[in-house]
Amino acid sequence: VRFVDQSNRLLGTATIAGGHAVLSHTFTAAQALNVSAVYSGDVNFKASTSLRVPLSVVRVPTTLTLTASPARSFIGQPVVVTVTVTSQFGPLPDGTRVTVNGAAPGQTQLTLQNGAATFSTASLTAGNHTISAFYGGDPTFAAAAPRSLTVQVSKYQTSIVISSSEQPSTFGDAVTFTATVTSGGGLPPDTESVTFIIGGVPHQARLTGGIAHVQTVSLARGSTQVVVLYAGDAQFTNSFKGVFADHQSGADDRRHLRVRLVAAQH
Repeated sequence: VRFVDQSNRLLGTATIAGGHAVLSHTFTAAQALNVSAVYSGDVNFKASTSLRVPLSVVRVPTTLTLTASPARSFIGQPVVVTVTVTSQFGPLPDGTRVTVNGAAPGQTQLTLQNGAATFSTASLTAGNHTISAFYGGDPTFAAAAPRSLTVQVSKYQTSIVISSSEQPSTFGDAVTFTATVTSGGGLPPDTESVTFIIGGVPHQARLTGGIAHVQTVSLARGSTQVVVLYAGDAQFTNSFKGVFADHQSGADDRRHLRVRLVAAQH
């Protein structure tokens, strides 16, 4: 018995056994067919053709999952994106391509191995990033519904500690104020600047190893406010801290610097 479609294209042949002929055929593409069986007859039986039977061949449905680890990270911290595509018959064949958007400039093409593909990036800027993935299908497997998620990337929080070189000091002596900027993500880059505002007068200084110094001899008697500002950058948050340098007159006209916090980091 020959099995043919509506265009008389041969799908295959099968041998009659007990009045039945069974054909097993693998289709390589989705299509709609009308299949009939054709018996050519022999010396005892006439040839005959069956009625056409509609047959719909569909692509195998697929499911895509998308994860990112960690979903909340800091600047420079690697984020691993994993895409998995499966079907009712298990993982898709090795070499299948999937597309990821948002994890890097432009589209990223990944190749599945055992149904999964991973991509690591440490270049995400601060903010919320939408990462999406989709599988467009092929002649055998249907496209999967796209998936998306949000990765939150934060700057490292910074803090400032202010200290002075002379406690106490003779009136008129130079006093060096030191600002130390630290964070959980390491030290800000060398040569970045901080601003010391001493008694309302700004002074610029460069960081080296997270430390900057300013020297002044212009402190007045009484209380002088010292504020240090760090502007931050793409990786580190801005912060400020302020203290009061209090001059106390004594018989020897010596100044004692009492440091008391007036504003926490911001």
